[in-house]
Amino acid sequence: MRILPNAGNQNLAVLIVLSSLPHLAFYRVYGIGYLLKLGSLTELRASDFFILSYGGLRGAIALALSLMLDRGHYKFANHFFACTMMMVLLTCFI
Repeated sequence: MRILPNAGNQNLAVLIVLSSLPHLAFYRVYGIGYLLKLGSLTELRASDFFILSYGGLRGAIALALSLMLDRGHYKFANHFFACTMMMVLLTCFI
C-alpha cells in the first residue's frame, strides 16, 4: 500500500508524516489534558496522561489490524472493520 498515488512524491509524504507525529503527540496530551482539567475536581498526574495516550493507541492499532485483513480471503473483512470502527467511536464518546 502506497502513501500517495504517484511514486514521485514519496519523500514529501514521508516528511509530512514524520513532521506531524510530534505535533499530534503534543496536542493530544496537552489538548486532552487541558479539557480534562476544566471539568476535573482533582489534579491530574503524569500517569493519567500516559493511560490516555495508550488508550488512543489501542483503537488505532485495532483499526489498522482490521484494515490489514485480505478482502478476498476473509469473507467478513468489511464486517470486522465496521465493528472495530463502531467500538472505537463508542469508546471515544462514552
